Amino acid sequence: MRVRAPWSWKGGSVTLSDADGSSPFCGGKPAHSARKQVPEGATVEITVCRRNGADGAKKDCGSNYGKA
Repeated sequence: MRVRAPWSWKGGSVTLSDADGSSPFCGGKPAHSARKQVPEGATVEITVCRRNGADGAKKDCGSNYGKA
């Protein structure tokens, strides 16, 4: 299983993922971390889903909005 978490805001987006599903984001693996400049006050939507492999169906998805 893996986790995939796309973040989006007006003018940008980034997707964080953990291919092995066993370590926390940024757990010593640079590929798990992304740096983007999100404008102050921007509304950001974050969706998190788990998948069985890279092309597996999305499962147990949840999403929410927040302000940067």
